[in-house]
Amino acid sequence: YSMDDEARLTSLMGDIGTFYKENLHAFIMGTRPISEMDSFVEQLKGMGLEEAISLMQKAYDAYLASQVQ
Repeated sequence: YSMDDEARLTSLMGDIGTFYKENLHAFIMGTRPISEMDSFVEQLKGMGLEEAISLMQKAYDAYLASQVQ
């Protein structure tokens, strides 16, 4: 990761990780109905999950490229 990418990923994943864990527990325990799964996924996307995945993919691609040399 570049320093900027790492800082952005850390920022995104802190909130996303907390939200994910809390809601996963709620789904498992039945306090949040499984019918809200689509809403949960959209909330994650709204928090920047797709950007986080893109940053991780960029770092992984750079790692793979460095192994080929």
